[in-house]
Amino acid sequence: MTRLLIAASMALTIMVSGCTQKPAEETAKKPEAAKVEDVSAARPMVEPGGISMEKQHDTMRIFSAEWEKARKAAKAGKTKEEAESLAKMREASGELNKFMLHKNAKNREEFLKKANEFRSLVMDVEKSSGSGKSLKEVAPEIDKACNGCHQAFR
Repeated sequence: MTRLLIAASMALTIMVSGCTQKPAEETAKKPEAAKVEDVSAARPMVEPGGISMEKQHDTMRIFSAEWEKARKAAKAGKTKEEAESLAKMREASGELNKFMLHKNAKNREEFLKKANEFRSLVMDVEKSSGSGKSLKEVAPEIDKACNGCHQAFR
């Protein structure tokens, strides 16, 4: 019984101090696997006529930031700022046709269709900023376009 208590006490001390002993087979030196050079970082991830993944992510950040600005401007009645943000979104949407798709790449035509629909929505609201079709009316459609594309292709 005393030995059992001493062993338990030692095990507890080792666990608490963070010191654990590994079995000899785990500490034995294992042969190193052959090193394979990672060349994926050296070449840009683009397809013919495409853009880098970094540029794609930059474009999506533009959409996100400018969409937020446009919504705030519309809410505050600042039509000039709203139009400026929508113009930046429209300009950035020109890059969509160059995107590499994260998934469902075989459905590129569907992606391009969705990209054109998104671009058209942004252009419609941009043209009528301050009059006609309001951002508030079209916002759900633009949100739906963004989310639908992300679900299908990202």
